[in-house]
Amino acid sequence: MLLSQPLLEQPEVEFHWLRLGRCNQLEALSRKGGPWKNIEFPSLAAAIKHPTEGWVMFDTGYSQHFFDATARMPERLYRTLLPVHLDTSIAAELGRIGAEPEEVRRVVVSHFHGDHVAGLRDLPNARISAGRAGLEQVTSLRGISAVRHGLLPAMLPEDVKSRFDAVEERTAVSVDGLTGWDLVGDRSLVAVDLPGHMPGHIGLLLTVADGPHGGGQVLLAGDAAWSSRAIRDLQPPARPVAAMFDDPGAARSTLSSLHRLDADHADLTILPAHCVEAFREWNAGA
Repeated sequence: MLLSQPLLEQPEVEFHWLRLGRCNQLEALSRKGGPWKNIEFPSLAAAIKHPTEGWVMFDTGYSQHFFDATARMPERLYRTLLPVHLDTSIAAELGRIGAEPEEVRRVVVSHFHGDHVAGLRDLPNARISAGRAGLEQVTSLRGISAVRHGLLPAMLPEDVKSRFDAVEERTAVSVDGLTGWDLVGDRSLVAVDLPGHMPGHIGLLLTVADGPHGGGQVLLAGDAAWSSRAIRDLQPPARPVAAMFDDPGAARSTLSSLHRLDADHADLTILPAHCVEAFREWNAGA
């Protein structure tokens, strides 16, 4: 039964859904039963303007730092196996909405895969909010051990640890059976535990005034699912891909939770970090 009440009462924030690079891969790998054809996987990030906190980002997409970090072996294997295309920059995308990289005061990182953190070095004044286990993993691995997990530690700012805020240290809140953490003290930005894909994987719950359906609540899902269709139809990634996840069982449970939330809450929009369909619908007419 569709519910009209929000997952959590929240003040509204300004929201922009940005495209920062892309790659192409077989759709069948991203969702079980999908066609064996190459499709675009955009790398999507959010710019959020909070009335008192200022500009906040959720993930950063790709940037030139990705190419710098993969210039040599073994890191070059990453870009060889997953060719990346970049036709804009964080500075350009923020400028388009009236912001500057230096104005971003916080980045909420869903997880530390290269396509989600390549732009951290472009945001020198931002605190970095993420799951503690994610930072511990990416800062403990080097070389081929890091590449095997899709991690590129060279992209992280040298002062990442001094700028880091573990989401688990914030006030915990319940989000319809999921664990959340109030990041700025007014429940406007709530990190949501979405485990399975990588250690410490989180999403972000917020409420916006404007959107394709006139606003409402948004859950940025990171890589808990790679498309809106995978959530609607409850289609996990192909088994060989899911086997590379940190915890495949937890990932399946998280996808089931997203499927339930999507089915039960009429005013909730779930935005995966690589979904062309969701990006085009959200930005239609923008």
